[in-house]
Parts: sequence; structure tokens; C-alpha cells
Amino acid sequence: MLHQATDETDGVSRFIFDRKHFAPENHRVKPRALEPGHADNMTSVYRTGGLQEGDIWQLSIAYVEPDRGKPTLARADLRVSAITRLNLRVIADNTPPRHANIADWPTDRSEAMLRAIQLAATAILVVRLSG
Repeated sequence: MLHQATDETDGVSRFIFDRKHFAPENHRVKPRALEPGHADNMTSVYRTGGLQEGDIWQLSIAYVEPDRGKPTLARADLRVSAITRLNLRVIADNTPPRHANIADWPTDRSEAMLRAIQLAATAILVVRLSG
């Protein structure tokens, strides 16, 4: 069942696989990391409220990396309130567990990119430690 995340203080994470999508030297998530997909106009995220650091990375290892075929390099941590402030919604589908999508992106590419820029400005970059 689809439903909107209701707690504005909840956190979500967008896992990042492309080095071009973040700048560790500036502690910055780049807007392209958060853009909606062309096929469905949504951005895949995982609801991470109440999880420990290792458990958040485990979501990507278990559910995202097998599809991508490469390791997660970093993640963008966001508050649901930052998303909804931009007139976007977080819709949980729990397929796989804790999965959700950022929805209601504008169909106009420049408007969507503007929202991605605004969202990236609020994101916290967490780089995955190797080893």
C-alpha cells in the first residue's frame, strides 16, 4: 500500500553511486544525485528514521547494490520536511523494505532541476568509508 510519510522530522537517504554526484572536499551533494528518473519522474530513497549508521548502509548493500552492480560511494541524507517544503511528497511503498519515492516533481526539466538544486542545498553528504 502506498502512503505518504507523515512525520516531517523523518529522515530519508538517497544512495549515491557516481563520483560526479557529490563533492567530498566541499561536503556537498550535487543536484544530479537527487533528480527524478526519466521513466517514472520519481527519486528513489530509503526511510532511515530510527536506524543506526550501519543499518542505513546495509539497506543499500542488500537492496540497491545488487541492481546497480557496484558499491555505494556515499549518500544524501534529507529531512522529509525539506522535501515537502518544495511541494514534493515522500511516498513509501516498502518494496523493498523501507523504500520510498520522492514524487510530484514538475514535468518541466528546468523546474525539476531547480527543485533538485534546492534539495541538494539541504542534504547532508555522508561518504562511505572503505575498508
